[in-house]
Amino acid sequence: AKAQHDTAVANVITAQNTLDDNREALRQLTDKPPGELRKLREKLPLDKPTPEDPEQWVGVAVERNPALESYAHQLEAANANINTARAGHLPTLNGSVVYTKNPSWGDSRSTFDDEDFHSNNERWSTTVGVTLSVPIFSGGYTQSRVRQSIYNRDAAQDQYELQKRLVERSTRNSYRAVIAGASQVE
Repeated sequence: AKAQHDTAVANVITAQNTLDDNREALRQLTDKPPGELRKLREKLPLDKPTPEDPEQWVGVAVERNPALESYAHQLEAANANINTARAGHLPTLNGSVVYTKNPSWGDSRSTFDDEDFHSNNERWSTTVGVTLSVPIFSGGYTQSRVRQSIYNRDAAQDQYELQKRLVERSTRNSYRAVIAGASQVE
């Protein structure tokens, strides 16, 4: 009983020290003495979280967590990069149309009449081209890009899964902390 009493006294002293330190922190933030702080109400409502199932809270957290959504988009992008890398094996078809105007002008002397001859010409030309490229083999470059994209996708999947598990754990811990906090206040 004496040991429990001494522990309770030590806890009160520790709590008072924490309160004093927090008052000093408040003074530091506001540059004013905090004065008398309001106390908790006598009848403090301690409602438990609704719904009372932590798995429902986890479901909402996983669905609405912006960091997890970011990792999901990174995973989608990594999957798209695999398809882009695989496209290196496909043939490509390029087309071009070039339309040019080449004006020319000049002076020349005719040998028959001894007169100056002036010429102003415009030449229009149109060029149409189609190029088909069929990749045969490029030293394993395309296969290497595909493998790298797959590894990047796997890393993105791991990061997504890690973040999802972190969100689930954090949500469950927060739920339990609310329940424990309400019990402690009671």
